[in-house]
Amino acid sequence: MICGFAKAGRLDRALSLFNEMKYEGINLDRVSYNTLLAIYASLGRFGEALNVGKEMESIGIKKDVVTYNALLDGLGNKGCGMYGEAMEVYREFKQQGLNADVVFYSKLIDALGKKGLVEYSALLLDEMTKKGIQPNVVTYNSIINAFGQSIGSEFAGDVEP
Repeated sequence: MICGFAKAGRLDRALSLFNEMKYEGINLDRVSYNTLLAIYASLGRFGEALNVGKEMESIGIKKDVVTYNALLDGLGNKGCGMYGEAMEVYREFKQQGLNADVVFYSKLIDALGKKGLVEYSALLLDEMTKKGIQPNVVTYNSIINAFGQSIGSEFAGDVEP
């Protein structure tokens, strides 16, 4: 139900239901927690999203690729220059020994590209292909956008009023 409310755009109701379920002592699973985390991330409430991740771990639910993808999606979609947070998510993901997929890399490349960190985005593209992960159209669009923004800002600095 939480996921259904979230997909219907009723984020307030999804959050309310999640809290009601916790209050009633209903054990929530990884899917429920990932949905809640994705809601907070999509709303730009990253502190709360990170707290959901900590709560998951405190009750014995390990974060998975979906958890990290939700965090990166929120960081990238908001385009709010949260480079440090994106890199922390990346470091934690690697420390957990999880296997990245094309979605994970694409979201990280996008988040870093929006911050103007084209070189890091290109290094991640190289890393993913070396690991045998085939970039998709989203990955290529993200890297092209990153280079496009980089070139635009370079030229903008050369223009005299």
